[in-house]
Amino acid sequence: DHPVFTMENTIACINNDMMLPIGRMKDLMVTGYGQSDLDDLALEAAGRQDRYLFPDPNPHTGMYFRSDHFAFAKKGVPSLFARGNCDSREYGKEWAALQEADYINNMYHRPADNYYPEVWDLSGIAEDARVAFEIGYRLTTTDLRPGWKEGSEFKNLRAR
Repeated sequence: DHPVFTMENTIACINNDMMLPIGRMKDLMVTGYGQSDLDDLALEAAGRQDRYLFPDPNPHTGMYFRSDHFAFAKKGVPSLFARGNCDSREYGKEWAALQEADYINNMYHRPADNYYPEVWDLSGIAEDARVAFEIGYRLTTTDLRPGWKEGSEFKNLRAR
């Protein structure tokens, strides 16, 4: 409720929450896919890395409404929550699913949620960060202003 910049001048929120340190991914999963024009920019940036974009397969968990970007979405700021974590370039989908389950069940927001340099492979996180950078760079160097898609419950909040 006390933003550094006014919401009227905030054009987008790019959320990099919950990135998994398990290497490079073929995918870029978007939680809340279909909400805003930021999905289109993510698709372009991911394509330059030969990655595909797809919706969160578990929207019923409500992650879109619980993650860090949601405070911005509630104020009408188009928001993107995207990360690669479902299709490992090296080991495939089943392995990635096991890694994600282990991280969520045993480490995420627990005392074991520490940095392990001898185990973690940050190369995929670097690619995700590059996608976020490319989107942010494009938004700050052009007149492009993303909006909410038709049907999004956030579409009319910007006008309030």
